[in-house]
Amino acid sequence: MKKLLLFFIILSCFNREELYSQNKNNSLGANDIVVTPSLTLNGDFRLLNTLSTSEIKEQTIFYGGDSLLGFDYDLSLAEAKQENITVMLELQNFMHRKESSFVKKKYSLEFLPYEIAKENFYKKQNKTNSNLKVAASSCNNIDFENGNLGLWVCSSGYNTNSNGLLTIPAAGVGAANTATNQTIYGCSDVNLITSAYGNDPIGFPGLDPSGASFSARLGGFSINKSSTYGSCAAALYWSATYANGEEIVNTIAVTAANSLLSFDY
Repeated sequence: MKKLLLFFIILSCFNREELYSQNKNNSLGANDIVVTPSLTLNGDFRLLNTLSTSEIKEQTIFYGGDSLLGFDYDLSLAEAKQENITVMLELQNFMHRKESSFVKKKYSLEFLPYEIAKENFYKKQNKTNSNLKVAASSCNNIDFENGNLGLWVCSSGYNTNSNGLLTIPAAGVGAANTATNQTIYGCSDVNLITSAYGNDPIGFPGLDPSGASFSARLGGFSINKSSTYGSCAAALYWSATYANGEEIVNTIAVTAANSLLSFDY
């Protein structure tokens, strides 16, 4: 079985976003959800112990009006301290998650705008999962040598914490956008790489140098960002705050005949 080459890039880029949350009927929630103006952070790495309480609060309130009425800000701030968060950028992302979760629950919202945009994009494309094909190789196409991504389930999600698992939305919504031989600056989530690819722009080979006709690449410089920083169409990103990420999964039955697996990444 040929060796497997996977190239996985996750870039974490964060920024505040202007959110106008809506429900499935595209109408605003009770009294309308109001947000504070967006700020350009460019990486706010100030230490919290150098800032006043008012400065911290001013930079960590993401919704205005009565959207956060009932939200326990002080409790969330205490939880952040328990997690040893000491930098403003970390606190902003922590509080953004807390406030967004509260707003979604308060207004009975299943998705926030960036999630709706992603879902609508895939509905518009009328994507079908072409991954579920009959295997043509004894390796269950785990080496991609069928010349396709058959039997691999490719998913796209977002990265809220580099120390945790990738967040993959509901089945069908998080299906990855796939392509063949796009460069590392392309906008597809997962690429099948063939011999025609050669080396990428920074000189890294597309195929396993040990020998293979195909490989797969997850992500790239343009897609593994948030919509705030990415150069691809906004609908291809899950969030203006969190960077995109990808995963591919292939389940095989292990027997005495195939119990040895060798892979390169």
